[in-house]
Amino acid sequence: MTSTRKSITSVPVCLSQNKGCLSQTIVMDDYNGYILCEERSTCGGAIGIIVFFDEPTIGVDVVGKETIRTFIQELNAQDQITMLFTTHDMQDIEKTCKRLLIIDQGNKVYDGALSGIREMYGTTRTLDLELQTEVQVAPIPHVTISRPENSNSRKWQLQFDHHAVAVQELMGFLLATYPVRDLNISEPEIESIIRNIYGGRQPE
Repeated sequence: MTSTRKSITSVPVCLSQNKGCLSQTIVMDDYNGYILCEERSTCGGAIGIIVFFDEPTIGVDVVGKETIRTFIQELNAQDQITMLFTTHDMQDIEKTCKRLLIIDQGNKVYDGALSGIREMYGTTRTLDLELQTEVQVAPIPHVTISRPENSNSRKWQLQFDHHAVAVQELMGFLLATYPVRDLNISEPEIESIIRNIYGGRQPE
């Protein structure tokens, strides 16, 4: 099968029959991505259109990035069009992709759901705790306790592996034991997980 490879600037033209507004919402003049516009006609709709994006939001301001990501989500959801990304912007991945493929020095390191990579490489959780009064937090098994930099004496940071420590049990213990003013639990950002993978970190 042969296909004509066209610049991503041709997207509004190729999709104009069923998404005539795209040329007004997205400007792709400076992108390096490509679209195979003949897939639909050549295959009679069996494969559909595949859009290739190479760093689609690079050099774009915050509003432009969000517009592009929204466009991509709508295009995928409404027209069932497959998107293939190459990007270093982790927010592009988190906001638009369901499946992630990581290649390191020519070797496939991960291929699967975005949520799955956190289970393999990002099981550490961080609990930011603020107390109403200055109270020393006693050691807790399997939990690393420290004070955040440049914070007051009522704030603490607890780090733990959520496979070893049940989040709900830890929260219940803290609320029952200390005068808690506020607490927040966060997962590792996808960017830090990717950085650790390329740094040689093994699955947890």
